[in-house]
Amino acid sequence: MLLHWGEFLQALLHYTSCSSRCQADHFLLSRKNLSYNVSMMAELRSELSWSVSRAKMLRECARRYYYHYYLSWGGWKPDAPPDCRKAYLLKSMVNLDMLAGQVVHDVIREIFNREREMLGRVSCEQARKLATTKLRDACRQSKEQLWRRSPKRFTNIFEHYYERDVPPSRRGKIKETVETCIVSFYASETFRLIQRAGAGRWLTIDQMDFFDFAGVKVYAAPDFALRDGQTVHIYDWKTGKPSVEVDEQLSCYALFAAERWKVRPNRIVPVAIYLRESKVEHVEVTEERLAHVKDHIRDSLSEMIELLRSVEHNLPRDSDAFPPTQLVGQCSRCFFAELCEPHAG
Repeated sequence: MLLHWGEFLQALLHYTSCSSRCQADHFLLSRKNLSYNVSMMAELRSELSWSVSRAKMLRECARRYYYHYYLSWGGWKPDAPPDCRKAYLLKSMVNLDMLAGQVVHDVIREIFNREREMLGRVSCEQARKLATTKLRDACRQSKEQLWRRSPKRFTNIFEHYYERDVPPSRRGKIKETVETCIVSFYASETFRLIQRAGAGRWLTIDQMDFFDFAGVKVYAAPDFALRDGQTVHIYDWKTGKPSVEVDEQLSCYALFAAERWKVRPNRIVPVAIYLRESKVEHVEVTEERLAHVKDHIRDSLSEMIELLRSVEHNLPRDSDAFPPTQLVGQCSRCFFAELCEPHAG
């Protein structure tokens, strides 16, 4: 028996009005074998999904969430409305700190992919040079506005687009961060452990994947994971400073491992590695923690559904239903400031 998409989402809305958590859990548990027939979906059809980053964006600013996930949809089409096209262009933007993290992650992924495909190991100096080349190419693409041809293919840097002053010291700091993170990665015990394990035990290398949560796709992209006997180790490289949000991210990765690779909670070891500070942060995984993550996903999905006028087709309500954040200090750093100027000013 298949549970229709609209029926499931309406059911999830009902979840929030259940008289108790027990009743709601029973309601969803009774449907755990029902699934949405994904094969019926057309390619590139807009669908509601969940991820840590999506939930975080909604918490921080509903208007930004609307621009990113709804107004931008279809913006790649030549006949897209101007505001739709603009939102699509802006959602692909990165700021300099994000670019530094993106470059480091790209290089680390390439290091492991080359080794897995037996193309030879990359030395630390080669990786450092590759990272600085990627950083330089991204800046050139942004300054030359190549992103106007293809926002997905070419880099558009926030500071360039909004003509923010970037002093030489700031540019030098970004380059220093990238190089420091690459050197720290090579010096880490984690890197040596991964190499000793061998590619045959590697599970994923920074690849987007999902598991089914009662008919909704929950996306995750752990930077790296490997299997050691019955235990799965999950690694997440960080180029910024420690954050309280990391606990949520690692816990969701743990749930992903439990669902996708069928690993028992006490056999999942998620680790955040702060490359700039050479620090490591672990999260203990228990049945209770995973149950809490599931509750969080249910509640977050319910909030997302309340913002839809058609749950079956993932169509949003009018933009007024997505109020901008009251923390106006965030607006000056928002990629969508051009679209949301009355609220940013």
